[in-house]
Amino acid sequence: MSDSVNLTTSASSSDTLETKDATPFVTPPLISGIRYACIPIWSILLCFGIFGNALTVFVLRAKRLQQSSTSFYLTALAITDMLYLLTSLVASIANFIFFFPLELRQLSRTFCVFTPFLSYTLAYISVWLLVTVTVERAVWVVLPFRARHICTKRTAKFVVVLLVFGFTLLDIHFFVTMRYHEVRPKYWACMTTYFSDKVFPFLDLLLVAVLPCTIMLVANCLIGWKLRVMRKFRSGTASGAVSNNNTDQGSGDKREKSINLTRMLVSTNVFFIVSVTPLLIYDVVFFSVDIRAWAEEAEEVRGGMIFAIERLVYTLWYTNFAIHFLLYCLSGPPFRAEVLVLFNRLRDRTRKPARKPTVDHTELKRPETGLTSTINAVSIGDDVYSREELL
Repeated sequence: MSDSVNLTTSASSSDTLETKDATPFVTPPLISGIRYACIPIWSILLCFGIFGNALTVFVLRAKRLQQSSTSFYLTALAITDMLYLLTSLVASIANFIFFFPLELRQLSRTFCVFTPFLSYTLAYISVWLLVTVTVERAVWVVLPFRARHICTKRTAKFVVVLLVFGFTLLDIHFFVTMRYHEVRPKYWACMTTYFSDKVFPFLDLLLVAVLPCTIMLVANCLIGWKLRVMRKFRSGTASGAVSNNNTDQGSGDKREKSINLTRMLVSTNVFFIVSVTPLLIYDVVFFSVDIRAWAEEAEEVRGGMIFAIERLVYTLWYTNFAIHFLLYCLSGPPFRAEVLVLFNRLRDRTRKPARKPTVDHTELKRPETGLTSTINAVSIGDDVYSREELL
């Protein structure tokens, strides 16, 4: 689901092409202001999202983090988010800078087909990767003993391949349902069929908002219920239990890591639900009420209002693909610690001393005495010893 490939705008785009020679299109001031405000905001989101997702991939490749299936899911999610930002968000920025009021997909048959295909497919994969990792976390919390056999890295690889193949096959209909027609001599427009314009939006709404939000809510409720039961059980048995300190410390560390990971995923789910809910409400209203006819009655005011609401809704939607790195850092201490380790390594590499040791030529001419030779031998021995300690 992307603003740059909003299939419901095809009619207005073709109308603009048809009337291009008759009357020049004049952008209302409100729409122009919103357009120029969105360009820097989306550009900042793009840069932050690319940087954050790339850094997430590097951090999750650390040996302490890359062993789990959850890390594999989050790595795939970061890569998918980067690809989505580089396709859909870049297309939206290009539409506002170079092609407004038209769109990139109006340029050629290739853009007409591949722009919606890539944007919708990557959006579905990203959303359902987040759903999958949430369900996996719920399995670990509710069924910890069975989870060892279910939530493996092999299972994660199979699920990721299945999601990519399944949603690619689902969205292959764009090669048939998106048509590049000549609306006037020498003027072409990217047009949608009845399926893309009337049927597919409801399927899209179901796959990108309704089902994911429902599954995440159920999974998070199960996680919260199980954690509450475990907390009551531990508080009830802690008073009379006397056990080995080492065992308690080991189990406490594992429990703390599990809680940190759960907190990190829950925060990601909450932000997803918050960012998708306005889009869900807008789409329901858009398809239930004929907003186009209502906006055409007073194009400058009502059209500007609809345009502003759409930009706000889709800005929240784009933020969901760019904010995961920040959420991981705020809610996940292990992830935050690995980020600090990575930054420290980069800082140490950039601060390597480039100074060469200076040699006093006057001392080279002096004859070596027993005392100085002994001191030099001791210093060389200390230096070798210190190097052995570093290695």
